[in-house]
Amino acid sequence: MRAAALGILALAAAVLTHPAALSARDQAGRLEQDSTEIEVLSQREMARQVFKDNLRQMTERLSVVESMPRFFQPLCIEVAGLEPEQARFVADRILATSLELGLGEPRAGCRANAVVIVVDDPEGMYKRLVSKRLDLVGVLPFRDVHTRRIESEVRGKRPVVWWSMLATANAQGVTFNDLGLVVSQSTAASRTASSTYRPKTLSVVMYDANQLGGATLGQIADHAALHILGMPRRQIDFGGIGLPSMLSLFADGPDVAPQALTDFDRAYLQGLYSLGPGAFQVRVPRAVVAAYAAQCEADQSDCRIKLQN
Repeated sequence: MRAAALGILALAAAVLTHPAALSARDQAGRLEQDSTEIEVLSQREMARQVFKDNLRQMTERLSVVESMPRFFQPLCIEVAGLEPEQARFVADRILATSLELGLGEPRAGCRANAVVIVVDDPEGMYKRLVSKRLDLVGVLPFRDVHTRRIESEVRGKRPVVWWSMLATANAQGVTFNDLGLVVSQSTAASRTASSTYRPKTLSVVMYDANQLGGATLGQIADHAALHILGMPRRQIDFGGIGLPSMLSLFADGPDVAPQALTDFDRAYLQGLYSLGPGAFQVRVPRAVVAAYAAQCEADQSDCRIKLQN
């Protein structure tokens, strides 16, 4: 009797656990769940590769053991060449982006370290800056681009020209004074971070008002934010770019370009600013992909990226 009972229980267990005993609805549900999980994983893998490809094509190339320059202090923004209300809108929008990255609020009466200029004659304006506001132009050892390059771009009627001033710092603070003399030095580097890092101390973005082409204030602000907070390349072939970016504002035109920072733009900035001082350039792609994944979680998205047509 006991053996018979055990046999019945074994038979019941076999029937309940056998795939044939599963209802069609259960099987369909499991297949749908599995396919969804596979699709999400493949989307994330594709996003990872596309993001890395876009980063290589759109951001400044540095040695893998160099640290990516960025701001570590709050932005103090000045906008020139627009009506006061328009200038305030642009400044507030750029500041809001910097706050999302954790830079903090600027102090009252701060000295401008992020300058946006909209002018009819960029070449003439640059000459005036050199002669009267050299503090906004700086000297080559502390600037990210050569003087000849800036002059060539303004003469070439580029719609936007930009440059940044950089310092060199370590855990104890700035290592070079205003005269370029070493005041402190640290050699405590690691395999993932340099002993020194390069904070931005000033960024200037100058637009040719005649080539804005109907760009909105929001587009101008977000475009400027990417140049102030990030390090985009000066020459980008947008024909080979898979993801939309506000950096294409003048390549695509305001009507076709994004109206605001895209998922890629935000992930790029979030990834860059998630890294500590001195983090090597080679760590940026992984940080950007991680930032994108975090955005997906926050938005309860399936991480499905939208490629450009």
